[in-house]
Amino acid sequence: MSSATRLCRSVLPRFSLLTTARYGSRKGFTKAEGGAASIIETGFLSVVEHFENPDVFVVRAREETSLRRLSGASETAIMATPTNDYPFRIHVGRDVFAEWLLEQVSRLNYTNYKSHMVQTRGHQFTEALHQVWATMHAIESPRVTQEDREKAARWYPNQTWTDEDIEMLKGLGHI
Repeated sequence: MSSATRLCRSVLPRFSLLTTARYGSRKGFTKAEGGAASIIETGFLSVVEHFENPDVFVVRAREETSLRRLSGASETAIMATPTNDYPFRIHVGRDVFAEWLLEQVSRLNYTNYKSHMVQTRGHQFTEALHQVWATMHAIESPRVTQEDREKAARWYPNQTWTDEDIEMLKGLGHI
């Protein structure tokens, strides 16, 4: 196993994981066992192990642009698969993908991902990303607890507080 593969195996599970899945057969999926969906500079990628060859990843995307940089780096053609769950995909060696992913991480040079994506991918793609963030926000741990609300009500009994107000009070150290 290459050092890039070892590093990828340790980094990939913590790098923008949103979903997990593993190909079980051409007809469908087994239970979620491994893999990743990553939102990186190139776009949104779903990465799973090939169902027949554990040394190969199937890297899938909803639109072709997300795969272009990986396709060029790996000299692998993008396959159109319009009847599958992801309409574009490539098969790439695990080591090749690990090297490519490490290169993407090492090239990271922006401080605001969403602003960067507007510049590099445009408003339509970034709006889709905003919808993903809005959806994921629904599972975010609350930043304001019931205890915070009660404390604000005790300390400031003549005020009505929104969660945003209480967040600000907490940030300022008032509660």
